[in-house]
Amino acid sequence: MGLKRLTLSAVATLLCCHASAFAVVLWTSHHGETRIALNRELLQKAGLTITSDNPDDAASTSDTLVIEVAPDRIPFIMSLNDGVANGFSEGLVRHLANVRISRGSQTLALTDLILGIGDTDSRPSMSGLAIAAPAVSFDNFHRAIGIAAEDVTITPNLATLLGDPDLAGASIGRLTSEVFLAWSGGELPPPNYTDDDPMPRACASPNLGPDVIVGDIQGTASYGAPIGGISAFSLGTYSCNIGNVPVRWQSGNNLHPAIPQSIYRYKTVNGAGRFEQIGASWCKHGFTALSDTICCPCTGPGGSQLGVGCADPYTAGRNGGQLSTTGGLGPRFDINAHTGVFTFPYPFRNTNGSVPVTSITRRIQVPTTDLDPAQNAGALYYGEAQYVTQDDAAWNNSGIWSLNANNNCSYRRLLITQSGSSYNAAITASTVRGDPAIKAWKANDPAVTETNLDTPEIEFPANSGNKVGRVVLSAKATDLGGGVYHYEYAIFNMNSDRSISSVSIPLGASLTATNIGFHDVAHHSGDGFGSTPTAQIDYDGTDWPGAQSGGAVNWTMVNATPVENSNALRWGTMYNFRFDVAAPPTTGNITLGMFKPVAGLADSVAANTVIPSVPCDALVVGPIADTSASCVAAWTSPTPNVTGGLPPYTWSFVGTPPPGMTINPNTGVISWPNPRANGVPYSITVRAAGSCGAGTDTFLLAVRCSPGSPIQLAPPQPG
Repeated sequence: MGLKRLTLSAVATLLCCHASAFAVVLWTSHHGETRIALNRELLQKAGLTITSDNPDDAASTSDTLVIEVAPDRIPFIMSLNDGVANGFSEGLVRHLANVRISRGSQTLALTDLILGIGDTDSRPSMSGLAIAAPAVSFDNFHRAIGIAAEDVTITPNLATLLGDPDLAGASIGRLTSEVFLAWSGGELPPPNYTDDDPMPRACASPNLGPDVIVGDIQGTASYGAPIGGISAFSLGTYSCNIGNVPVRWQSGNNLHPAIPQSIYRYKTVNGAGRFEQIGASWCKHGFTALSDTICCPCTGPGGSQLGVGCADPYTAGRNGGQLSTTGGLGPRFDINAHTGVFTFPYPFRNTNGSVPVTSITRRIQVPTTDLDPAQNAGALYYGEAQYVTQDDAAWNNSGIWSLNANNNCSYRRLLITQSGSSYNAAITASTVRGDPAIKAWKANDPAVTETNLDTPEIEFPANSGNKVGRVVLSAKATDLGGGVYHYEYAIFNMNSDRSISSVSIPLGASLTATNIGFHDVAHHSGDGFGSTPTAQIDYDGTDWPGAQSGGAVNWTMVNATPVENSNALRWGTMYNFRFDVAAPPTTGNITLGMFKPVAGLADSVAANTVIPSVPCDALVVGPIADTSASCVAAWTSPTPNVTGGLPPYTWSFVGTPPPGMTINPNTGVISWPNPRANGVPYSITVRAAGSCGAGTDTFLLAVRCSPGSPIQLAPPQPG
């Protein structure tokens, strides 16, 4: 038996009128979702089971039925009075899936589920399900219709078909629907950006080229009871193009954005703040763009491109849609965030059932231990989204590379609540545009030091100047009392494809670090090198061991087999490094080692940040032994010894060396390609300077012209 229609009557508060400046705006449904929070107690008592045949029905849980809203060409008709949205006179919300309701061996299909808006259809529903006292709202900022009804009830006709007339009028749950609209005609809609928009400059002076940002994190989805101690979430996103060139948004190739989402937590542990990434998702793939205006006035038709100033929304449910032939979730491992390039079709894109899927698969996965209020007292949570796409990443203007790829992240505060064994996330505060979530640490604690790093990358495209990736480092030293300080470092790899495989923080020989620690975030659902639908492989999750050696605290990634699957600090990911030491903070350089070697590019980068101040032991060079050279062969000294001070050291001569003699400033090795033989032995004085002192040593260099011949004398050399 098919259910032909669910009907909502007009809402009077949206239909009041003014006397002048009446206009009509036409909208069409772009996407959205309807959720029915099921009355589990009633369903169990009545022996009813309700499901959806949505291909992505994993969005539904035992407590919530999720039905995807269909795109539609039939317009919603909205009246405007003096430029203000006044209400809808008609419109239909259609759905892509049917609902199936079962009792015993009988299953009924409720098809063509439609919600009527305004005066479209005011007749009460005579079969199937009925909606009581619906409330309809219009969110001008997000261009979205909201529908809410406290009760979705079983009609007498459906109750009879189910074999139990007493079920008539029983409420199966509460309905909410969110439908994002696209302007399709009539008067121009009023702008939905405000005077206090955080980026008004972007409208008046757009950046050069295509420049997509996360204009808003505009909703969340939580996916029921945890599986194996893991809860799942997704975030709704609104993209904005704040550049002066459209961003390509093509569904049939790789010229569209990939959108990962993450969750972070800030809390205090033993008196020191920690900001950690606790969950990450796969990447939602874009498929078509709207022409909305939450950031700036929009000048573009949408569809296969996001026009200049335009915005495009995806609900949390759509960003959590696991399998799709268009815009589902694809893995991170296949994406080069420095270039925005990925293969297409992206891995695991199909819906043929070959990929195992549960309610947590591919979504933001967070261990429940990281959410449990008993274990995370006073913790603050943040959601982050990122848009990665080729034309934004690779844009250059006359050979000058832009920084458009470095503002692709935005974050927003989340509220985490618990209901039984399940955890729910909700948005609060405002979206911080153009910044990754790591910057929330300093926003909470101004004493945190932030450093932006450029990592050496392969130039893409050729001659574009696009040679660096972006890594953000935040650090703080906290006085624990008794002369001991806790050092906490968070490193976020925004878009470096080469990734990071080691971290070294100078400590000197006289200090001892304790409580050396490391924290990473899990890869999951087969997001790893070599993964296939039937052999799910995640990147190796081995923690980086930390130890003190060579005058530093060092963490080095453990190589997996194959090495490509190792636990490198990859793009869109943040790792933490920490230790305690009896030394107050100062500033200096730490060293980050690159994971992927590239010929001609540096294998490490230095970052100036907070480090322990090391007591300065006297720097001693040598002693360097007197030696000799041959006047017929080039001469090179051994590497000199140095103790004390604080590396790195810089080497130089004191005074003027013999003509042609040089010293390597990094190693102290002396080279003389043409030794002279005309007098007394040369007196050579070298100097080594570290960050907290310097030292010198002098040695004699004699020159022989043939074996057994006497040393040739030369006049004393300056020095």
